[in-house]
Amino acid sequence: MGLIIEIPDSVADAMRVPRPERAARVRIDLACALYAGEVLPLGKAADLADLDKFQFAVELGRRNIARHYDESCLAEDLADDHS
Repeated sequence: MGLIIEIPDSVADAMRVPRPERAARVRIDLACALYAGEVLPLGKAADLADLDKFQFAVELGRRNIARHYDESCLAEDLADDHS
């Protein structure tokens, strides 16, 4: 079961993003924020954004969000590559 976040219509309607792009934009913005705050590792943040790791890394660069990479990230990447 996933986590569902409800955004009030009044907030969604105030977004300066075309209606068809809103859900994807919120997912990418949330994923970037959680990655920047070191709440999610890169692979999981990319999953949340519905992007592959390369596309997500490009998005991080576009937003000037520094990549943080340590041994636990390496272990996750290796595990992902073998599954």
